[in-house]
Formats: sequence, C-alpha cells, structure tokens
Amino acid sequence: MWLKGLVSRPQTANPMVRIYLYTTVPGSGIKWTMGVNIDSSIGNATVTYSHTCYPAHVVKINGSVVYNYLPPSNDTRYIFRCLFTPVGTVIGVTSPVAVPQK
Repeated sequence: MWLKGLVSRPQTANPMVRIYLYTTVPGSGIKWTMGVNIDSSIGNATVTYSHTCYPAHVVKINGSVVYNYLPPSNDTRYIFRCLFTPVGTVIGVTSPVAVPQK
C-alpha cells in the first residue's frame, strides 16, 4: 500500500496544522482520504474523512485516537458491497477532539 500525504502550516504565528493523507490499494477497491486539522493553541483536532466501509480506519495523534471506524460486519457480501459499489463510502467530519501535547 502506498501512503501519500501533504502537511501544511501557515508561515504566520497561526497554530493550525493541516495534514492530508490519501491512498488507493490497486485492485482491492480500498480507498481513503483523511484531512486532519490540528489547532495547537487549544489542543484539539478534527478529521475530515472519506473512505470505503471496509476495512477499519483509525487516526491517532500523539497516541490518542481522534477518529475510529470499525465495520459492522466481516461477511463476504458486506465486504464486496463496501469495496465495489458506490454505497460503500463513509464520509464526514468529526467534532473537535482533545489531543495530548508531547
């Protein structure tokens, strides 16, 4: 699996950090895109996500989980629907989550 990403931090005193990660696993149907916004001035993060409904997806910052998705089933029919049909996409934005400082 190839992981691609981009980190941007404004050149000003802005405490925001944006991390954009995405990948596609060739031939598998697995695709995901995660945008992580970290505001160090108040110690929280939000995640914008779009991914297939299988497999599980987890985003951690400094060891703390800020996004966690577990598929409700592991049966073959569910996995096929998740990976090879348009209804298998999970999209959303998390509420702000506190992240510990390192």
